[in-house]
Amino acid sequence: MKLLQLNDPHLSDKAPLRRTAIYLEEVFAKLYEVRDIANSLNVDALVIPGDLFHQKTATRVSYFLTMRVLKWIADVGKPILVLPGNHDLTDNNLSSLIKQPLGMARFMSNVIFLGPYDTEWKGYHFWGVPGVMTEFTVDKFFTKTPWQDTIVVAHGPIVVDERLYPYEVIRAKDIAGRAFLVLYGHVHTSIEPVIISRPAPFSPTMFVNPGAISRGTIGVDDLKRTPQVAIIDIDEEQIGDLLDVVDADKISMGVKVRYVPLKTAKPVEEVYLLEEVQTEKEQAQSVDEFLSNLVEAKVAVVSRESLAKAIDEASAPQDIRDLARVVLEETN
Repeated sequence: MKLLQLNDPHLSDKAPLRRTAIYLEEVFAKLYEVRDIANSLNVDALVIPGDLFHQKTATRVSYFLTMRVLKWIADVGKPILVLPGNHDLTDNNLSSLIKQPLGMARFMSNVIFLGPYDTEWKGYHFWGVPGVMTEFTVDKFFTKTPWQDTIVVAHGPIVVDERLYPYEVIRAKDIAGRAFLVLYGHVHTSIEPVIISRPAPFSPTMFVNPGAISRGTIGVDDLKRTPQVAIIDIDEEQIGDLLDVVDADKISMGVKVRYVPLKTAKPVEEVYLLEEVQTEKEQAQSVDEFLSNLVEAKVAVVSRESLAKAIDEASAPQDIRDLARVVLEETN
């Protein structure tokens, strides 16, 4: 079986902050390139691990955008296994899907929705973790089907390393061994496919995240990453031979993964408002320096007059000082 995994399209009528106005057209161009890749490589299905749409409020998604998505689904033709992400649902509640734009895809004959239940397809058991994967859902969803026949599609902050993060994460080692393959999104930065094993009776698991095909509000990683998709070839016979193997470093999983960069992805200078970003950085630095100077200013008596004088004498651009004077004059 051959799958194509595309992550986090985040389709939106309105471009995200610091994005050029071409955002929506750029994402659709990539989606149609994905369709062409799927046809040229004759994949069996596409897998989307969440966040097809960006706006969590259904009323902020136009009818026009919803219809364009349904047309793309029809144009793909092949089966599409879709997991609703946190941006596709209200408050991570799967029951809200029927009222969300993604819920309209239930009328498309080639769409298969995944959730916290057993979806059998092509002889495999697909289990989905919708919304945002948390420790609670890890405890509740995990599979009741044989490891060698089970694929998990998840949307959540799964990490494959031991670094500390400034937000809650799910360690891959803690969920390994319940399926031979975990395809996940939500984390927009890609990882190299990695095999992680746990002691018997668990078996090894391959984790795949090619990164988001969209590039939303600018981040450090977005300036250097290239949107891509994953092509996943599964050899059923090799996987079956691994039932008693627990040393992941000495095996071939029977799964071959390669990442395919999207040629329609535009260079960063055409994607982000880089001059605006630089201006914001310079303004933020000026504000920081201005505030630092105010703290260090020797004001004998704190009064409007003394603060006004400190503002005027601060080594900050004139527009920053003018703004500070306006704020001072408007405060009681």
